Amino acid sequence: MPSGGVRVLTLLERRPDLTHEEFLDHWEDVHAPLAQQLPGLRTYSQTEVHRAARPPEEPGLIAADGIAELTFASREDRSAAYATLQGRRLLEDGSHFVGRSQSWVVGARRVLRPSS
Repeated sequence: MPSGGVRVLTLLERRPDLTHEEFLDHWEDVHAPLAQQLPGLRTYSQTEVHRAARPPEEPGLIAADGIAELTFASREDRSAAYATLQGRRLLEDGSHFVGRSQSWVVGARRVLRPSS
């Protein structure tokens, strides 16, 4: 990603009234198409956290069901995307399947380079 790009990493925990599978179905079938409509979005990925990999539940910690990653050219592009109708729809849709979440906005850094 070019210099100045940002990533948004979000841990997502499903609503308590949903199964892990119901969470995944909504996330992929409904939420992903909404995310892909964000203006200025470069990439969007979803990573399922397998049940066996989840840590024991502890108060205050998110028992993640998934990790979302979105990339934008800049923090300004990210802010502008969420200020649009598409951004508001995306955020509102989260209430249909996400119980708790925690996000980080991070800069992109390359540590390992593929060998040639």
